[in-house]
Amino acid sequence: MLRRICSGLSVLGVLLAATNNSARIPAEHATLVLSVFFVLFLWVQIYPLVMTLSGHWGHRRHPVNKMYTFFASLGLVGVLGIIAAVVLSKSGTELILILAGPTMFLGIVGAAVLAFFAAPWKDWAFHDPEDREGKIRSSRIGRAPVEEEGWMNNLVNSESARPKLPTTAPEEKQTKPEA
Repeated sequence: MLRRICSGLSVLGVLLAATNNSARIPAEHATLVLSVFFVLFLWVQIYPLVMTLSGHWGHRRHPVNKMYTFFASLGLVGVLGIIAAVVLSKSGTELILILAGPTMFLGIVGAAVLAFFAAPWKDWAFHDPEDREGKIRSSRIGRAPVEEEGWMNNLVNSESARPKLPTTAPEEKQTKPEA
């Protein structure tokens, strides 16, 4: 849910940045207001990206999380490009703005679409390599070591679950008739 909230706030930040609302701010306060805006804008993008990479919303190598990471990183690069153009504020920054604007828009909106409408799933096509070994299990809250004495281990390792194998060879079992 936090990733959705932050993605929604990022989309609102894109709309605020793209609609030239800074023209209404007096010149003496513009630098402070824009600095605070971009710091908050960066935090709203970086926090869910770091949480995704740390495995908070499923494994980081899951296809949904990989695409979210790609789009969020793309949006972050666009925002940093716009910040660089604003800080430099010299002639010749038009190319930076031409590249950074669509990059920011594509990245932030793409990450928001994934955050709102896609979630990592567990299926046969994707497996967590650490789960296969049975040492670490991931969940939505974090990662925890698997207990050795869980009900699944008891079920698999119980005597009734194992097939009974013959202890003697079939030839020894047969008795020879006495003459």
